[in-house]
Amino acid sequence: MGALLFAITSAAYLFAFPFWPFLTVRVFQGIGVALFYTASLTFISNISPETHRGQSLSYFLLSVNISLALAPSLGMVIINRSGFTVLFLVCLGLSLCSLFTTSRLGKRPIAPSEDFSMEGGFLLSRNALPSSIISFFFHFTWGALTAFFPLYAINHGVANPGFFFTGVAIILISGRALGGRILDLYGPERVILPCIIACILSMVILAFSKTLLMFIVVSVIWGIGHAFLYPSLLVFALDRMGGSRGPAMGTFTGISDLGMSLGPVIMGVIVLRTSYLVMFLCLAFAGTISLNYFYFFVRRKE
Repeated sequence: MGALLFAITSAAYLFAFPFWPFLTVRVFQGIGVALFYTASLTFISNISPETHRGQSLSYFLLSVNISLALAPSLGMVIINRSGFTVLFLVCLGLSLCSLFTTSRLGKRPIAPSEDFSMEGGFLLSRNALPSSIISFFFHFTWGALTAFFPLYAINHGVANPGFFFTGVAIILISGRALGGRILDLYGPERVILPCIIACILSMVILAFSKTLLMFIVVSVIWGIGHAFLYPSLLVFALDRMGGSRGPAMGTFTGISDLGMSLGPVIMGVIVLRTSYLVMFLCLAFAGTISLNYFYFFVRRKE
């Protein structure tokens, strides 16, 4: 359903003109993405052995990282050479490829979960909330970073802020390709704590960085934390859900997207009234809240 809706909305870009028709297409495409991504994570977790779940999720997220690294550059090449119509046709073709591949997966018998109860809630899963809250703070920071770092870098004379995100992408790809097995060997609890610390440290350094070299250093530190934190939180949530993985993934992805949305909005107000230095330190403080929540309220409780 998600892949089908995404394909339909990709075709609708050819006929939707700004503003309201275009916005309507974006809304329905967002619904398609939500269905597809949440169901994909649930599917991967269902077919993966527990001893290799971290590795499987890391490989799945690796495919997302590679596509996000390639798509913007290729998209700009298509736009500059052929225009937006060709771009939308290419997007339609890619979405149809996704739909075709998804349809070839076939049906798989689903055994009813014995431990599922309405106590966990229909829309939100209580057992997935700890991981989801930590992911909220992580995506809160990442959303603000993607929104405001390019402006911050340009203000300090860096002509191409994209090098920062290229550095993050390289670390993400290499970390998830080579280190996915680490989650299965050591468990998510041991990986989450140092990853949160790495994210906090990167924001503190970024607050006082003004050169491209320091920005690259920050991208490496953030990339290391990013590469292992997200799949660790997914495994951490799944380990506590038993067979009720769909509600867990819905809760996790929904709260993560909320953080991604609120980060730029709230940090935009802060940077407008203070400075980038204060904003990045506030992001580090948000990471500190996440760190204390995990250490004192999640890890110690278990």
